[in-house]
Amino acid sequence: MGTSNKSTLWDILTGILSAIISFVILSYFKLNIAFMIIAPIPVIAGFIRGNIPAENKIIKIVLMNILFFPLIFAIMNGVFHLLLILSIALIGTSLGIYIRQFAFTSVIKVLSSIILFSVSVIVIGFFALPSYFDAIMWKEAKTSAPDYKLLTPQGDTLRSSEYVNKVVVLDFWATWCGPCKKQFPVLEEIYKKYQGNDKVAFLIVNSTMRGDTFDKASEFIAQTSYDLPFVIDINSETSKKFKVNLIPTIIIIDKEGVIQLIHKGYDESENFYTKFCTQVDFLIDKK
Repeated sequence: MGTSNKSTLWDILTGILSAIISFVILSYFKLNIAFMIIAPIPVIAGFIRGNIPAENKIIKIVLMNILFFPLIFAIMNGVFHLLLILSIALIGTSLGIYIRQFAFTSVIKVLSSIILFSVSVIVIGFFALPSYFDAIMWKEAKTSAPDYKLLTPQGDTLRSSEYVNKVVVLDFWATWCGPCKKQFPVLEEIYKKYQGNDKVAFLIVNSTMRGDTFDKASEFIAQTSYDLPFVIDINSETSKKFKVNLIPTIIIIDKEGVIQLIHKGYDESENFYTKFCTQVDFLIDKK
């Protein structure tokens, strides 16, 4: 095997190793924390493989990341997440190669690049990502809530008329929904905060979408350890009335029966607990 072919092979193998490490990190940490942990990995990979200045840098960067993307695509929750990881991989690899090639000839420029990269990663991880998710996931509605009825796992019927003059939180979920399950611990914490407040009611609504049934939802609820007030939406009738097309979706209705806020999706990086409680507190105190 020629020198060029060996170099190409090592570029690809280094990229695969970076992808595997990143995959593990993304699997165990929320996105903004994982983003900051992952950021140095492509830099290190680029530094290791940036020792042949004669090679085309663009080709080297592509080779080192070409198999990185399919490996992480499986756990990326949407296009934004994928683009974010791709960007940090490409920029990090470029920086690593730059450091390797100019570490002893342009020390100030190299140090400036490292500092700029590090500060950018920290700002994005700690501030930009949570703010981004807060902005895109919470939407104001200001529309009248339709009448609805739901079933408890025991088969009792609950009607919207029972919640007059209360702030009502409807959380639409499904047994197959991964983000819903990640959101439950935070919802449990929020629910317990307001559990003794008779001005607010929580209904954690299984939407019976995409294969969920009353029996399947009831079995899931029976096995869970959460104290959340789970209910079931037979034939997705309430979900359709509220035009729920994404799971999880949270709808917050004020004491006058007006939908004030809708939260779609869930990412552990967002400031969900703080934002949620601030909004509910405001609606509870609102005259």
